[in-house]
Amino acid sequence: MAKLLMIGNGFDLYHKLPTRYTDFLTFVNNWEVFKNKYDTYKDEYGKIVQESINPKKPIDIRLDEYGKLTPETMLDFATHAVCFKNSDIEFLDNNLKENEWIKYFLESDFKEEGWIDFEKEIEDVLIHIENYYCSLDMFIGEIPNKILDQKTIAIFNIFGAKTYKHFFNFNRVTIHRSNYDQIDFEKHKRDFIEHIKNELDLLNKCLYLYLASFVSIVKCKTFSKQIKNLGEVSLLNFNYTHTFKSVYGEKMIEHHPVHGDLTGGELVLGVSDYMFSDADNKKLDYIYFQKYFQRIQKRTGSFYKKWLERNDGSLIDEIYIMGHSLDKTDKTIIEELFNAKYVRKICIYFHNQWAYENQVIKLIEIFGREYIIDQVANERIIFEKLEDGEIIK
Repeated sequence: MAKLLMIGNGFDLYHKLPTRYTDFLTFVNNWEVFKNKYDTYKDEYGKIVQESINPKKPIDIRLDEYGKLTPETMLDFATHAVCFKNSDIEFLDNNLKENEWIKYFLESDFKEEGWIDFEKEIEDVLIHIENYYCSLDMFIGEIPNKILDQKTIAIFNIFGAKTYKHFFNFNRVTIHRSNYDQIDFEKHKRDFIEHIKNELDLLNKCLYLYLASFVSIVKCKTFSKQIKNLGEVSLLNFNYTHTFKSVYGEKMIEHHPVHGDLTGGELVLGVSDYMFSDADNKKLDYIYFQKYFQRIQKRTGSFYKKWLERNDGSLIDEIYIMGHSLDKTDKTIIEELFNAKYVRKICIYFHNQWAYENQVIKLIEIFGREYIIDQVANERIIFEKLEDGEIIK
């Protein structure tokens, strides 16, 4: 019999890595702190000169008391300038402050820390855009900005600047029937969606470089005795990072990075598969943004299914979950795991009482109250509190 370990971003946070989306925004806001210090290590030919630094050795960084990235963290990264490719630094320097998704999150003062919250915010932006195009006939005789909600106005102000051209002032003036009839709104919608898709691709690349070039060189100082004591596992990884391999490497039998990883550089960064109903034709307009499509497009595969089905003596018998929100954005995969015929035990680790209660609520949203009551009563689903991390010696 075999064990499957499913991990989400909480796994990286447990190991003191700055992988919150808000860490990335702090990284953006303090980019100049890093860049100014980084440039001081260049010689007259633009080459980094740091003979005392081993570029292959993991580095120590300072984080705040909650494990969050700070301006001091950026200085710590910069003092290891030789660890970075100059081409990656140039790409980030050219795109971090120009990317419109990043501008949107910074200007909207986005503070939610979870990746699920971040993806839901992207989904909400897309829903506002669809509602806008479905309501265009309401604008005749009106100034759109006087009847639109503030979020929709902010979305079109930020994402519309490069795509509007002559249409840029549309929301700011009174719309007459003659103006309305002259505009091909279907084409404009297609162009607008294509533009925000391209901006999301650039955001994806910036996130990839943050994780691959910065977070991946950070030294992990703690480990979980509970995870280590599991022994060998098949790893279903919802993160992009290779934290499990770097800390518990010999314990991993197989690895499925369901959202892509830093090796291939193809990261799944999208929204719920349920943003629109299957019967709604609008769903195809936004298909590129949905996770299931990106998993197909980026070939991240679904071979974890075979772990639940095979009959060679290594059939998955127990499932352990650490650091995953159990949100319905990953409903399809969660249902497959929990409904697997031969799985007799599902252990869900929780950090504190709030996390425990939230996990129960998320499972009820997916499976319903009676299923969860029955599974917990029969001790097929159990919850176990995470112990504090042990120091890696």
